Formats: sequence, structure tokens, C-alpha cells
Amino acid sequence: YVQLECPPYEIPFKDFNIEEEFHEDWDKHDIWRYKGVNKEETIRAYSMANYP
Repeated sequence: YVQLECPPYEIPFKDFNIEEEFHEDWDKHDIWRYKGVNKEETIRAYSMANYP
């Protein structure tokens, strides 16, 4: 199996390094205003032998 651990975080989308060719779409939909947030540590274990 594989175990994934994700610590708490808060990341503004405006801090992402987005290729210039996609800026028009990001501007059009104002994606820059969003942020990714995970308020508590998350741990998940997945079996590599079984289809999820």
C-alpha cells in the first residue's frame, strides 16, 4: 500500500506559478482569488493491489 500524509496548509492561488499562456483564462474566471485550504493533517492509505 501507499500512505499519503498532508499537513495543514493555506495556499493562495495567486502565489501559484502559472504559465503565461494560461493567464487569460485565469483572469477571465478570476481564479487568482481562490485559495487551497486544509485545516488539519490528513492521512490516507491506499492499497496498490486493489482498484480504488
